[in-house]
Amino acid sequence: MNPTIQKISPIIWEKIKNSSSLLINLHLSPDQDSLGSSLGLKSVLEKIGKKVTIVSSDPIGKETSETAKLMKGFDQIVFKDPSEVDMTQYDLFIILDSDAPNRISRNPEFKASLKIPTIVIDHHQSNPEFGDINLVIKDGFCTSELLYWLCKQGNVDIPKEAALDFFIGMVFDTGQFRYPGPTSSDSYRAAADLIDIGKIDFASLIWNSLSKKNGLIKAIGIGASRIEEYFGGKVLLTYLLENDLNACGMGPESMNTVYRVLSDFMSDSKESSITALIYQLPKDKWGISLRSNNSNDYKDVSLIAKKVPGGGGHMRAAGLSLNGEFNEVKTKVINLIRETFPEFGQP
Repeated sequence: MNPTIQKISPIIWEKIKNSSSLLINLHLSPDQDSLGSSLGLKSVLEKIGKKVTIVSSDPIGKETSETAKLMKGFDQIVFKDPSEVDMTQYDLFIILDSDAPNRISRNPEFKASLKIPTIVIDHHQSNPEFGDINLVIKDGFCTSELLYWLCKQGNVDIPKEAALDFFIGMVFDTGQFRYPGPTSSDSYRAAADLIDIGKIDFASLIWNSLSKKNGLIKAIGIGASRIEEYFGGKVLLTYLLENDLNACGMGPESMNTVYRVLSDFMSDSKESSITALIYQLPKDKWGISLRSNNSNDYKDVSLIAKKVPGGGGHMRAAGLSLNGEFNEVKTKVINLIRETFPEFGQP
């Protein structure tokens, strides 16, 4: 058992024990780890008699929601920015899978220093431990796995439905247990136990969760056909437009899924250190997804993302957003990479 979990676990469970109405967040652009950890913890806490509300500033992406609908409580998520929530209705805010207040709320005025106590449980390298109580472990875990071990350390039962939620979160955030950052030998032990607790048909679950519809495959093909090499091949870069999704019979609500899948595909490159995907958002805004999974030449891409206000993420997977025309944004991304890693030389 991780010593930090051993140390912090009794403090967290004592705080939960003395609370009755709890608020849990989904982070912006929720992924399966955000959903799995939040919905799984909700099931755990409701089983011990707590009233739990999950709030999300953003809607759930279309394809992400197909997996999330397997999770109990998905239909009970409250889609409201946390800055608009009446915090007097709660006595504890558990902040999950979020490395900063700006990953919780779209409101720039939102602060995590609220009038109610906060517990932060997270695994991002950039997390400064901004809660009143913090369980932040930056290597070897995703948030869903952290909650599994938190329950084990606290001798708190994990219901069958929570086991499924935690397992789904782990499968996606570890890249099917391939990414070194959030994956350790303990991850496999946790996954095996969750399969047994939840009686999970994991082969069918993984196939149904990770298999792709034809439109998604076509969209990935469009993005892949545009890949360009920079810095002598150390960087791969491509882009996706809303019109690309339309051509594949998909709407803009699918962009979140398409860019994640394409980013993961590109990051399997044996020859490049960094992959960058620029994807179109509404109102002349662009998202940039950065990856670095090459164990032979790994770079901390969060250092690139953090050069822009609001950017951040993992060492191996990070993101930021920029405004402007596409060519300006593309040039800015290339320059950010050059400034962060001058050893790459010229583009």
